[in-house]
Amino acid sequence: EQLAAVAGDLDANYVLDNDIDLSSYGTWTPIGEFENTNGDGETPDESKAFSGVFDGKNHKITGINVDGMMAAGLFGVTAGAEIKDLRFENVSVKGTCMVGAAIGYAFESSINNVDIKGDNNKLEGKLSENDAFGLESGVTAPNMIAFITGAGMDSEFNDCDVEGAAAVINVHDVGILGGGFEGCKLYNCTVKNSSINVDNGPYVYGIGGLSGCAVSAEYVRSCKTDNVSVSVNGEHAYLVGSMLGYTGTTGDADATNVNACSVGGSINVGSGAERIGKLIGGGYYIEGTKAFFPVPARYNISESSANVTVTGRSDAGMAGYSTELDTIDGQKGD
Repeated sequence: EQLAAVAGDLDANYVLDNDIDLSSYGTWTPIGEFENTNGDGETPDESKAFSGVFDGKNHKITGINVDGMMAAGLFGVTAGAEIKDLRFENVSVKGTCMVGAAIGYAFESSINNVDIKGDNNKLEGKLSENDAFGLESGVTAPNMIAFITGAGMDSEFNDCDVEGAAAVINVHDVGILGGGFEGCKLYNCTVKNSSINVDNGPYVYGIGGLSGCAVSAEYVRSCKTDNVSVSVNGEHAYLVGSMLGYTGTTGDADATNVNACSVGGSINVGSGAERIGKLIGGGYYIEGTKAFFPVPARYNISESSANVTVTGRSDAGMAGYSTELDTIDGQKGD
């Protein structure tokens, strides 16, 4: 009851003093909700988002059941918030857009030392009845969903870990730790002994063992996947990686630095899949957004390693897609 009451005072600071078991609680009502303030589809109304500090003191929340169409999680939306030292165990996550166990949408927030472990962590995509993406009449397929945070904008993720998780989702910008991250920094985050199985659809891209994407990111540093399986059913997937589906920056910003990262596990795709990389699928560059992003996003990979078995594409390298704007261990991409 006290945890649920946080929703009534969204800019206060909190400390979790005990473990909490939500296994018999039912579907959790998210703390904070998304309402766009300026029509850009990204900036939340901070008065309706959690903007305080939540210190878990290394206590754990067991058995949270997250089920929502948009912006769902323990925290539905955070804005300028800090979430730290919090553990989750045996979570059930189901949603359509911006959904995660800890946070649905993290905006300009700091997420530090947030972990998900256990033997029964499940994530599943859910179709909505809206046709926001024009896929089929009356259907929108899931995107930007993951175990810790579904979507992040200009946020930092440090020392976050997922272990023992299984995800079955589809369409784009989906991963095990994070879904779709823009302008975010990732440091020392790991995924272990986990799997993601993505169903094919009209278009499937941005699939990663760590995060579906980290676009416009300054860096992804000292991150790791170990014994992580990434499988995409069907022939049309692209931008798939054991760590990131895609990354990179555009315009005048410095290229994204992917540094001191390592990946281990497997990727399984159809023979028609493209831009499949053992570490990252490549820089962001897709046909549908060339009018807005005419030049591929730039990235640099350094001091990183990959021990990944790829089935379906025998030519997969460290990156599945690179241009002369990119460098891999100091060598220009092609």
